[in-house]
Amino acid sequence: MHLLLHPNAVADPVTTEPSMEGQRRQASPEEIALVKGWTCQQFAMSDAEADVPRLLRKVAGAIEDLGDIDILDVTFCLEVEGPHFEAKMAVYFSFPDDAESNSR
Repeated sequence: MHLLLHPNAVADPVTTEPSMEGQRRQASPEEIALVKGWTCQQFAMSDAEADVPRLLRKVAGAIEDLGDIDILDVTFCLEVEGPHFEAKMAVYFSFPDDAESNSR
């Protein structure tokens, strides 16, 4: 497993604004140019009881099961619906062969 940090990378040309309403905005031409030709894979997992340690173990196990991958980003959030919380994580990654074909 490799951890790649791309501080200016955008995985999707349409990005989500950090708002409670979940509004979306169109990416700028600079953001779109940055990701042209790049691809990534993604998976998400959740825990309905908001058991964060259990969710982290599940995500870690899934990453190990994927084998040799380049981690591009990991996101975490707690969604609240009334008195209930749900922990969610998403992992964005590429396989090393994909990264080589997408290198600039």
